[in-house]
Amino acid sequence: SMQLTVGGGQTVQMALLADVNTTGLTNKNVYAYLPVGIMPDEVATWLDGAIQKVGSSKAKLILRSDDMSTFPFDKNQGIFLINADTQHAQLHFYKNWPSVTDISANLIFRNRAMQIIVAQAKTAGIQINNAKAIIPEMGGSHGTQLKISANGAGQLNQGLNYLIDSPIANDIQMLKSIHASGKFNALVHLEIPISDLDNQIPQVDGVAQIKDGRLEYMSQPLTLNHINGALHFKNAAISTNLIDAYLGDKPVKIDVKPMNNKSASTKINVTGKYSIADLNKYFPSKIPNYISGAATILTSLTFDSKQGMTVALSSDLKGININLPKPLGKSINEASTFTLIINNITDQIKQILLSYQKKLFVNMFINSAQNKFAFIKGTVNVGQK
Repeated sequence: SMQLTVGGGQTVQMALLADVNTTGLTNKNVYAYLPVGIMPDEVATWLDGAIQKVGSSKAKLILRSDDMSTFPFDKNQGIFLINADTQHAQLHFYKNWPSVTDISANLIFRNRAMQIIVAQAKTAGIQINNAKAIIPEMGGSHGTQLKISANGAGQLNQGLNYLIDSPIANDIQMLKSIHASGKFNALVHLEIPISDLDNQIPQVDGVAQIKDGRLEYMSQPLTLNHINGALHFKNAAISTNLIDAYLGDKPVKIDVKPMNNKSASTKINVTGKYSIADLNKYFPSKIPNYISGAATILTSLTFDSKQGMTVALSSDLKGININLPKPLGKSINEASTFTLIINNITDQIKQILLSYQKKLFVNMFINSAQNKFAFIKGTVNVGQK
């Protein structure tokens, strides 16, 4: 129904109520159903590219004001409302991010604001529930921001593949070398600066709860498994409070923190107690038989977007017996200082730096092709350095 009052020296008045049903729209014709007249050009352009298709929809349109010259009613001089329920929609909200498909949602345009309440959807195989996307004000003085919050759940490898297919992978190259399994659920917040896409990048933050996860990095003999805990992320920065897991078959605590440097780096500290027998299971014939016992070892893994992975082991060796003459030998109850650093020069070439009791220093390069170690060159210093 519609009532329109014009002329007589009065303002144009309108009262319009309409129902619209569609069976399916493609990217080419969905634009005709959008209220582009109230949108800044950048918002209309974004929606034109973002909405890829819409399935069956039922919409209600209300347009009512005693002064249509004030449209779109920034001071509440009237109401402009589109309220639509849609099925099987597909949205590509930003370049280089995976599309969101199979969307069942309620879409509301109210004056200059837009709101989408998503009952369910999928992205890269991940199930999305209870998502919400809003533009508080299209063309406002603070620019047009799209704010998205969503709950997602799925297999851990699906979440990892989603990150690999997103711009985040450009800053965290290690993601492409990780194999994952287990389950997760996540709460994600995303802000997209629609009015300035050429100069600003989206901001993403959230938390993922991992359940019985397993992570394997390249072909390393030790894997992290039975991972349970929360992983926090903000753009490319990843952090945790202590997470429980197993490294191999031993319980460990995991602490993840972003590094404060110019390149995108993440440091993972893994703390657990290992015996020489444990280590020999994963690195056969690598540890001499004159070393025995068990000690707490701190393992630090640093993933750098430019320099690759660095592994650092440190321990006071309390609980380890080294059956060698002094000054290199020690009893099982003595505390000592031990550090071992492994730098990845290439995928196969590694640098090994070892320091023991500040009296033994090793710097050598090895080739680790096919998990077989071949000595290339190095130096060994014994005595005070």
